[in-house]
Amino acid sequence: MNHETFTEKLSLWLENELSAPEITELQAHLAGCPTCQQTYQALQRVETLLRGGSKIMVGPPPGFTTRFEVRLAYHQVRNGGHLWWGFGVLLLGALFLFIIGGLAVSALVSSGAGWLDGAIFYSGLVGLIQLANTLGVWLNLAGLFVKVSLITMSQPLFWGCVLAALGLAWLWLRVLKYVNRPVATSVELLI
Repeated sequence: MNHETFTEKLSLWLENELSAPEITELQAHLAGCPTCQQTYQALQRVETLLRGGSKIMVGPPPGFTTRFEVRLAYHQVRNGGHLWWGFGVLLLGALFLFIIGGLAVSALVSSGAGWLDGAIFYSGLVGLIQLANTLGVWLNLAGLFVKVSLITMSQPLFWGCVLAALGLAWLWLRVLKYVNRPVATSVELLI
C-alpha cells in the first residue's frame, strides 16, 4: 500500500473505526515508515488540540457584566413607562369612542321617530356591514400585494428580469439615438 492509504487509515484509527487486523497492519507499517510516523504525530497533535479546545471557555472582557447590567436596568426603567403610556392612550381612545357613540345615539333619538324607523335602521346597518366587509377585502388585497411584492423582490429571477429590462431599454435608447442622428447633407459633415 502507498502512504495515502495509510494516511487515511491513520485518520480512521484515531476515530476508532478500524478493525483489529487493520490496526495491527497499520502499527507494523508505522514501525518501519518515518513519513507515516510524522503524519501520525501531527494528526495526534491536531486531535489533542481539538479535544482540548472544547474545554476552554473564553470569558467576557473585564467590566462587561457590570456594563451590561447597568444598561439592562436603565432600559427596563425607561421602557416600563411606555407600557403605561400606551395603556393610557388606549383607555383615552376607548373613552372618546364611547362619548362620540353616545352623542350619536342621543342625536338620533332626539331628532325624531323617522330616524328610528326599523327599515331605515336596518338598511343603514346592512350598508355599514357591507362597507366594513368591502374595507376588509381591500385590506386583505393590500396585505396580499405587500407580501407578494416582498417575496417577488427577494427572488434572483426578478432582479435578473429587472436588469435585463434596464439593459434592453438602454440598448433601445442607443438605437433611437443612432437612428435619429442628423443626416449628413455634404461630405464635410461626415468627417
